[in-house]
Amino acid sequence: VDAYNGDVNFYVVDEEDPIAMTYAKIYPTLFKSADEMPDGLKSHIRYPNTLLEIQAGVYARYHMEDVNVFYQNEDLWYIAYEIYGTEKVQMSANYYIAKLPGEEKAEFYNSIAFTPKSKWNMTALMVARNDGDAYGELELYQFPKSKTIYGPEQIEAQIDQNTEISKEFSLWSSSGTSYRRGNMFIIPINSSLLYVEPVYLEANNSSIPEVKRIIMAYDDEIAYEETVAECLVTLFGDKAED
Repeated sequence: VDAYNGDVNFYVVDEEDPIAMTYAKIYPTLFKSADEMPDGLKSHIRYPNTLLEIQAGVYARYHMEDVNVFYQNEDLWYIAYEIYGTEKVQMSANYYIAKLPGEEKAEFYNSIAFTPKSKWNMTALMVARNDGDAYGELELYQFPKSKTIYGPEQIEAQIDQNTEISKEFSLWSSSGTSYRRGNMFIIPINSSLLYVEPVYLEANNSSIPEVKRIIMAYDDEIAYEETVAECLVTLFGDKAED
């Protein structure tokens, strides 16, 4: 939508999408090819989080290729859960700018995590790429069953068990303020994962939350600092600059 004069242009990104192509046949002059989209607009295209969440929900069962395993739900996955605010909720997809494993440079993508049925460890991470010719490509990073990769709930449990963090949460809750934990971000780093979670503080007489702390987890280490940079130094020391 042109914000200056109100002109509306529709661009078809996936020319094999049955719904889009049906509309294109009904209204043959309404849709344009994505190749005609100006570069200034292409750089702002985002793969919809809602679409990724729907696809992930379907893939959680349909990744099983063995018929017997499929019908008995022996390898069923769930979209992972996290603590958001102070309640346990199912995770939603999040956007990132980071370097994916095997890639040479950072890119814009969104992702969502899976855990196995009735377990907390992470089994896979689904990624939707957003940049350039890779737009719309879905990639799955599946972790080996022989190795335990901490899932978001396990990291949340480690945070709850950290005496320094729990003590400060209790202090904030009893001093006329309330704390809220933000979305947990899961960032692949080489063959490992970095978990990042902001903590917000909100006065009871104000509706504007303030980022007060950052929590980072890597392997078995937890960092709890005021800034991302301080967390990275706590976790990685001098290597944080790399």
